[in-house]
Amino acid sequence: MKISPSVKFHISSIKNAIVVFYIVIVATMGTGVYLTQRIQGVVKFGDISFSSIIFLFVIGIMFFRTPFNMLMQSSMTRKELWKSFIISSLIISAFMSAIDTIMAVVSSFIISDASIVSAISGAYTNNAGLSIINTFFLQLFLYMISFSSGYFIRLIYYRGNNLFRVIISVFVPTFLLIGLPVLETYVFIPMNCSLFSTVDFLVRAISPANILGLLFLYVFLFSNLALLSLFNKLLIKRAEVR
Repeated sequence: MKISPSVKFHISSIKNAIVVFYIVIVATMGTGVYLTQRIQGVVKFGDISFSSIIFLFVIGIMFFRTPFNMLMQSSMTRKELWKSFIISSLIISAFMSAIDTIMAVVSSFIISDASIVSAISGAYTNNAGLSIINTFFLQLFLYMISFSSGYFIRLIYYRGNNLFRVIISVFVPTFLLIGLPVLETYVFIPMNCSLFSTVDFLVRAISPANILGLLFLYVFLFSNLALLSLFNKLLIKRAEVR
């Protein structure tokens, strides 16, 4: 089985979920605008890109088992499966990044709150066109990293035993909900710094006077994506067909 049919299979398996996702996003934004105009209030929405990151993370978790078993039965090599995932995630992430960028531009005429990614892009340049391009590529990297992270966690679950799965299921949410606030309160604040000021740091680092900060951010995101892709490749090579 060639890579191209595999990519089409991957994309077709989640296209309905993507359509439903954007229907919900547009309906929510439209309802918010309508209600705000009725009550003469202020429109405030959550970050669209953040919603897409969570969505793609969940899709990544669901993206492995069924396609893996079906494609392995179609005489597809594991290397081809890995390549097809990379291409599929690139296409899906690029499509969603383009849609989110367009929605962010349109919504900027309605609301004043900028997304985190748009704020970072805007900190680099006052040129609207360059800011939009930066927003697209930053979202593209973030979406692919989120997608690959979900895929990576699913591969770990697939290969792990029941005890290992329980440990991961308990440790990850506990660390995020309890561990990070504890570190913030008892470690970072006494050191006069904040664990949750990373975005603010990046915005300052890539100010118009410091283009190297933007390049560093792209290198950092690409390195994380490459590392995740390598781990996924190694895990796919050792995954058993069940």
